[in-house]
Amino acid sequence: MRLSIALLALASLGSLASAQTTSVFPSDWAATAGNSSESRYPLSAGISRTQIVYDRRDLTITNNHPITQVGFRQDDNTASAGKSIQLAIYMGSTTKTSATMTSNYANNYDGATPRTLVFGPAIVALPTFTNNTNLQELWITLTTPYTYHSNENLIVEYVVTANNNANLAFNYYIDNGGFLSPTQSIGTGCITSAGQVPQLVVQSYSYLGGYLYYNLSRAPASSLVWLNLDFVQTPPVDCTPFGAPGCTLYVLPQVAIAAQGNTGGAANFQFQLPADPALFHAQVFGQCSIFDLFANNLGFTFSNSTKITLGMYPLAAMVYASGNASATTGSVRRDDCPISLFRWN
Repeated sequence: MRLSIALLALASLGSLASAQTTSVFPSDWAATAGNSSESRYPLSAGISRTQIVYDRRDLTITNNHPITQVGFRQDDNTASAGKSIQLAIYMGSTTKTSATMTSNYANNYDGATPRTLVFGPAIVALPTFTNNTNLQELWITLTTPYTYHSNENLIVEYVVTANNNANLAFNYYIDNGGFLSPTQSIGTGCITSAGQVPQLVVQSYSYLGGYLYYNLSRAPASSLVWLNLDFVQTPPVDCTPFGAPGCTLYVLPQVAIAAQGNTGGAANFQFQLPADPALFHAQVFGQCSIFDLFANNLGFTFSNSTKITLGMYPLAAMVYASGNASATTGSVRRDDCPISLFRWN
């Protein structure tokens, strides 16, 4: 069962939540537990100041609607003892992005909305997270709802001025996620002259700004192969009329990359992907065609097809400092933030 934190002098969460919409950032992790954790920032680094910028391109909040609650969720299957902190939260807008956020807190508020106090300072009792498979949630209701403007990026700033751990840092594990690039195998290949069906795999550790990796196996030894790529799914084409019975073309070769297979019938492909948010969630379909003179009259066999939905590291950055809640500068972590929750009307 999901758990909300107890806050001092706040309105009842039950009646408020019923009219709310919940958004998760990064959006890829809305229904999936993250693949890493954050143990200190923004709440448990002792006396500290943390700024997080959320890029509007992945923030699913409707323009000119008020954000009424912010939150985080526990790292899956990780227990954390709850403690009390004195917390203030500020919000504002910025033209800065993950790539351009600076170490200077004040300079990052360069949008139309200045740094605005939306909560506290007040005591917040962080809930104890038990070690179970249900991701418990931590919610903070803003005393002053913040109107979100989708033409600029959002800054949320957490300032901790005291805690009941002698003001020292403590481990409090909240969910974090990098990139998520789900993959799928489509259809089947057709038998080669060696009596095997080629198998193509696209690796899920591919991401925008990194490399796209494909591995082909079970092809005839030392074959010439092509990796055919397209951004749209092709209706399957039966190759029987072309002299390749049992073979199906799943991907039209909008892009074709040639390679020489090895003596074990394997071939590998890799190429760099641009770090372009415009390609976020783009789908790439791949299939290998294999020159196999003795397989059929066409002289080609084919692998299965694959699909990958391109993910990227979070369009977010954190500026953080510990030991001084009034720090003017901090360290910067780019393309990274805890999985963050927002409720808005």
